[in-house]
Amino acid sequence: MIGNGRIGSGIGNGINREKSYWIPADHDANTVNMRTQNVIGSGLFRFNVYTPIDFVEAVSLKLKGSALANFTDKSIFLDTNYYGPGENINQHVESDHTRLYSGTINTDFEIDLLPVFSQLAARDKGGVAVDHKGIGTTVRYEGAELIYIGRP
Repeated sequence: MIGNGRIGSGIGNGINREKSYWIPADHDANTVNMRTQNVIGSGLFRFNVYTPIDFVEAVSLKLKGSALANFTDKSIFLDTNYYGPGENINQHVESDHTRLYSGTINTDFEIDLLPVFSQLAARDKGGVAVDHKGIGTTVRYEGAELIYIGRP
C-alpha cells in the first residue's frame, strides 16, 4: 500500500489521508515488461478486490489496462459480489450492463468499478466479472487502483 501523504477531503479535520492501493490482476501473458491478464474480444475475466483495514471512503476504483486495437461504444458487463467480516458472501451483489466503452490501441484504458462497488467498507473482499460481450479486440488488464481516504 502506498500513501501519498495528501490530506483527505476534509474528513476528520485533516487526520485521515488520501492513499492508493494497487491490486494486481491475475496474469497469463506479458505486455512489454508487465504481467497482464489478456481478455479476448468476447472473453470473461474475474478479478478479486480487497479494501485495506484503514479504509474509510473510496475516491476511485479503476481497472486499468490497454487494448490491442481501437474499439468504440462497446458493451462490457460488470457483475460483483463482495462482503466484509461477519457478512454473508453475497452481502452485496451489484451489476452494470448499460455503460459503453471505447479504447485506443496501446493507450491507457480504464473501467470505473465504483458503480458496482457502491457500498465498500474496510476489509471488504470479493470480485468482479468483466464480460467483454464481443468488443472485437483484446484488452490487457494490469490491475486495479483503489484511491481512498484512510486512517493514518
